[in-house]
Amino acid sequence: MLHRAGGLFDGYHRIARVSPAVLTFLPVTWTSYLMLGGQQISAIGGGIGLAATVALSYFAASFARSRGRAIEPQLISQLGARPTTILLRNRDPQIDATTKQRYHLALAESTRCLLPTADEEASNPEKADELYASAVTALSEARRGDDHKLILEELKSYGFRRNLLGLKPIALFVSLGLAIGIGGWWYFLGFADWHRPLLSIAFDIVYAIGFASVVTMSFVQEASFDYARALLRSLDRRTDTA
Repeated sequence: MLHRAGGLFDGYHRIARVSPAVLTFLPVTWTSYLMLGGQQISAIGGGIGLAATVALSYFAASFARSRGRAIEPQLISQLGARPTTILLRNRDPQIDATTKQRYHLALAESTRCLLPTADEEASNPEKADELYASAVTALSEARRGDDHKLILEELKSYGFRRNLLGLKPIALFVSLGLAIGIGGWWYFLGFADWHRPLLSIAFDIVYAIGFASVVTMSFVQEASFDYARALLRSLDRRTDTA
């Protein structure tokens, strides 16, 4: 995959790195609000909580990236190769033969990489995959920048999902930990107003169930193929603007 190095406040950083970190620690925000009382923390406490959440999220953004990158070997292992390599294989049916031939010709011309024929791929699949990977690396480097907005949008989506999956264990630990902690507090010490802790526990549990169900490896694989297709489609035009 193409990893785009960006500034702290650029679009890719906000969507692919900061947003997963914010979602990971989101239960802390609503749990604090419910347990401390909305009116009591609406001004000073709310401002402090928001500032702390933002600071924690930006700090966690770099961790989100590292956790997300750790997911990629698992993704490639399950698929057998990178999605771009899979789509470029002559034996893979996901792209029709005519379009694939056009992609091969354009890719070879634009990257100056010699791509294998169908017979060469069949006789030495591993070598063919190496050639495809090399060509795609050159292509992805050439497709950086604002002239290729559709590619960047798909890359943001992939980075967001990948990093979110990398943070999944932490998100589940935070949400379930809060639910268990508040439940234990309620059981042993009790609360004068039982509505708020009950609502907080319910939110935390529903969040954990939803996160566990939605954020899966297939969730990431779908975005990875969308990015791969967008990257290959750019071979049909000079720019990829939205």
